[in-house]
Amino acid sequence: PTPLLRTALMLACENGSVETVEALINAGARVALVDSMGHDAAHYGLSTGNALIQHFLQEAAQRQSWASGKAAVCSP
Repeated sequence: PTPLLRTALMLACENGSVETVEALINAGARVALVDSMGHDAAHYGLSTGNALIQHFLQEAAQRQSWASGKAAVCSP
């Protein structure tokens, strides 16, 4: 993670890198993690306005377990 505890997925979403987002999700990146500001990958994906990134994130969220009902937080 970066100093703000952003994951590679968050950075890829923020940069609008569709290919990287897809690769990270396919590799098992956890979309529910939040950074030190309380933002998740979807927050950064929305900032680009890229519908394909949002689609990948939504599909991944549906596949991943939400057993706790809460977003996980990145830890140093």
